[in-house]
Amino acid sequence: MVEPTRKEAGCISYELLQNQTDHTDFTFVEEWTSDAAIDAHLTTKHIADALTKLAGLVSSEPDIRRYNVVKKEN
Repeated sequence: MVEPTRKEAGCISYELLQNQTDHTDFTFVEEWTSDAAIDAHLTTKHIADALTKLAGLVSSEPDIRRYNVVKKEN
């Protein structure tokens, strides 16, 4: 899921992180060029496939939050 997402139009970065103390806790940190790019990402086949596979494995609904970059360092 990570590699196909990184190739999507509008994807600036896409990282899967694992909690250092709770190895069952994962998070994605993503940066996209626009909300439209994120919305398109959420409709891709690889995301639909991943959600189907994860359905019986996760303990709760995902906590999805969107943020804006305050200041981008060059």
